[in-house]
Amino acid sequence: MSVEEKIEECRSEWLRKNKIFYIIVGIIYVITDFLGYFTDNMLFFVGGVIFVAAAFLFLNYKINKYLGKRLDEIRVEALSENHN
Repeated sequence: MSVEEKIEECRSEWLRKNKIFYIIVGIIYVITDFLGYFTDNMLFFVGGVIFVAAAFLFLNYKINKYLGKRLDEIRVEALSENHN
């Protein structure tokens, strides 16, 4: 398995594990959007957008942290294979 395949496997593994997070964020956004529409309150619209932005920034941080750790492991494996 090449390094690129291992990296793509890590990415897809992360997304599979955290698919529920995406679903929950989407549901909360839809709820706040409908609350804003039916109550004519802009705070629900703004709050929903801010929540989604914060959630995806947090998710991006976690993905980069996880992938960074896994990429280091993959690089070490690749270097040890090339060295042998």
